[in-house]
Amino acid sequence: MSEAKVGASSGKLPWSWHPELPIDYVPIFVWPPRPLAVLKYHLGRGFVLSVNLIFVGLAMAAWYLLGASVEPWAEFRTGWIAQVYAINLGLVVLLTGGSHWFFYTLKGQGEARKIDPTELGKDNPRYFTGNQVWDNVFWTCVSGVTIWTAWQVVFMWGYANHLLPATTWGDHPIWFVLQFPLIIIWFAFHFYVVHRLLHRQPLYGMVHALHHRNVNISPWSGLSMHPLEHVLYFSTIVIHLVVPSHPIHMIFHIYFAALAAGTTHTGYAYLQVKGKDALGLGDFYHQLHHRYFECNYGTPTMPWDKWFGTFHGGTPSATARMRERRAKLRGAASI
Repeated sequence: MSEAKVGASSGKLPWSWHPELPIDYVPIFVWPPRPLAVLKYHLGRGFVLSVNLIFVGLAMAAWYLLGASVEPWAEFRTGWIAQVYAINLGLVVLLTGGSHWFFYTLKGQGEARKIDPTELGKDNPRYFTGNQVWDNVFWTCVSGVTIWTAWQVVFMWGYANHLLPATTWGDHPIWFVLQFPLIIIWFAFHFYVVHRLLHRQPLYGMVHALHHRNVNISPWSGLSMHPLEHVLYFSTIVIHLVVPSHPIHMIFHIYFAALAAGTTHTGYAYLQVKGKDALGLGDFYHQLHHRYFECNYGTPTMPWDKWFGTFHGGTPSATARMRERRAKLRGAASI
């Protein structure tokens, strides 16, 4: 059955569109190995035909815009730090804000490939501004961009002072290229661990509940988090403390964490051109997490949820199993 037909026949499922169900993971961590499937995935939505390649281009552009040299970063100076902050804020406004403007203000794609049919929250006391979008804009720009910039600046300073293991294109060109998709795999591991931690009390109530005010998500929802969650979320780049990399890799890594949060929370599965799917955006896997909370803590890149019994494939039977598991856990906790 095609994806379009499945979306049209959702029945009681709470979606206006969804992919073919049940959803599954990408073919990386499978046995026996499927190298051709992995290659096809990375040449398609996994990397080349995705926003990930755009993030690589943005990281390279930032590297050259910031001087293509680590020397100016050897001391914490207002000039280059302000430049990093301005670039980061500009990228969020351009990409995240631009996506929201196109899909939700202009309604440039209508309902085509829109996953959740419900409207974004307005006049709702759940949001301190009363408005879901403005609430998300505040947490994204005031907390998110500031903490993202702080992490990035410290690591740029670390490269300049030779405190981080470094490599260049000339040293290992194959390793240089492979690091980009490998960073995404590391991110999937780090995200799962941090996300599971944030769903434990008291961290959930004190911190992560802010992000989960967004049951129906939009681009500004992705990076709308409590400041402590921002600190934990962007700590994904600590891998560069031990793995030799180029500053471009670190910048790509933190751009991926920051900007992919906006694209995966778009609420639209694809950007369409002339009625055809052109660019993969919204992540139905994660949209299930925002709907049901206690499932799909990771990403489709690594099957952590399947390994730990928290995977939701999007079917009614998966919802029933999840609720049964949740009831048993709560029952055991009350004994």
